Amino acid sequence: AFGLAGAASATVALAACSGGVNGVSSQSERTDFSGEIKFDNFDTSAGEYKPATKDHPAENVPKPKKPDNANDKSAAGFYSSIGYLFASVQYFFESFDPEPMIEIVADNTGQKMPASQFEQLKQMGTGGVVWIYDIKITGSLKTAQPKMDGDTYTWDGSVTMKAGGMGGRGGMGQELNQEQSQDVTFKGFYKDGKWMITNSNQNSTASGSASPSSSSSSGSLFGI
Repeated sequence: AFGLAGAASATVALAACSGGVNGVSSQSERTDFSGEIKFDNFDTSAGEYKPATKDHPAENVPKPKKPDNANDKSAAGFYSSIGYLFASVQYFFESFDPEPMIEIVADNTGQKMPASQFEQLKQMGTGGVVWIYDIKITGSLKTAQPKMDGDTYTWDGSVTMKAGGMGGRGGMGQELNQEQSQDVTFKGFYKDGKWMITNSNQNSTASGSASPSSSSSSGSLFGI
């Protein structure tokens, strides 16, 4: 339903994230992490950020930086890693650079997703063939703390993705004006001193916003 976004989730078996999700880099004193996921740790050295429009792709997209505490084996560390995941997927959909996302996205066994999963979309995006504009991905957590079981943490939450449209070279593209939401359970595997994250819940729901073609999906982290 999301065109390129749908192709992305099918290709990489994960899904949408923090649309400018404004996050936190330090959560050491916090005990209640429920509500909207926040993230605000970005590298803006590339220059002035210019969001994508129907006429051109985004330029100088702020690149997420992993917060200092994101590798801690704690609720705060897992929270910061989830925020980094959201920001990384948002960054991917705007820049088609999968580097930050590959660092943290796992399959259902906790293994890192191979870079080859993203190569086709990366080539399409960096070549200016297609792009998404007015995209925003937000998430929230339903409980104050995750469930902890040794080196595996789980945290119930949700993801919402909005996309205004898809642009393309030579005027190719279309208005989307769609919104999809999905309940997820973020599953974190703590390995080699860092978190790798996937989704252990495949249920999803969706709501259309100005478009009858919005639909539900499942089977991936964001399912868009």
